[in-house]
Amino acid sequence: MPPWMRSLARRLTLAYLVLLAASCVVRHRAVFSAPVVPGPGLALLPEVREGEPTGRSIRLSYIDDGPPDAPAVVLLHGSPGSKNDFHGVVPELPGRRVIVPDLPGFGASEHDVAEYSVRAHARYVIELLDALGVERADVVGFSMGAGVGLQLTLRHPDRVRKLVAASTACTGPATAASQPNLQSEAFAIGMTDLPYRFAPAMLTVPSGATVTWTTMGADPHTVTDDPSKAVNAADSSLPAGAQAWDSGSVTSGQSYSHTFTVPGTYKYFCIPHESLGMVATITVI
Repeated sequence: MPPWMRSLARRLTLAYLVLLAASCVVRHRAVFSAPVVPGPGLALLPEVREGEPTGRSIRLSYIDDGPPDAPAVVLLHGSPGSKNDFHGVVPELPGRRVIVPDLPGFGASEHDVAEYSVRAHARYVIELLDALGVERADVVGFSMGAGVGLQLTLRHPDRVRKLVAASTACTGPATAASQPNLQSEAFAIGMTDLPYRFAPAMLTVPSGATVTWTTMGADPHTVTDDPSKAVNAADSSLPAGAQAWDSGSVTSGQSYSHTFTVPGTYKYFCIPHESLGMVATITVI
């Protein structure tokens, strides 16, 4: 390649990187600079991490349709999904107060949150019901939303009249509803932009559990635990007997699932964002 072409290629590459950085800054400001004012269809709720408040508030978007004194029903979407998945269902429930949230990380709710587990989602649903003055409700959950509904029923049985769980799996004894450490819990991890991270970055699951990662932002990510693909050897590790794995590119709104059958510690990373610290750990017990 002639020297002038190499020089032109370097300049074009530099210009592309500058424009990419500028677009990230603009998007970051657009998402986080506007003040959030609670009102109909938008609530500000205390953020939680591992069951404890972080001191920050997050926005939660929701539909609240029907007479306020009517029996309430909560509809919970799956992953990926949003409250819009139920747009054809709400009109079919006359005489009910229908509450449909965008769970954190989805739709018009906060995307950058400290924890995306079904346990944290259940906490946010309870906080929303408290804010709306709803004492008890029927709960309908689909896919991941069913996992949230199970957590609601386990941890707040006095708040759930009935639970309908669709497209989910539950194993264990019939008395599992009386046991807070339900082994069939669905585990969800969000992949965020600005900052690039897995959320939560540390997770403990039982052997046999399936973990689902979802790309929350615009940039694609990978979920990779393959030492041969890591730039830094310390960013990838597997317990003895476990096979390396790689999701490939997971684009915006898409998900990837992996089932863990070998106990031990897994350290994994995102190939395009490893150098930016997008590394996390799962412990299988």
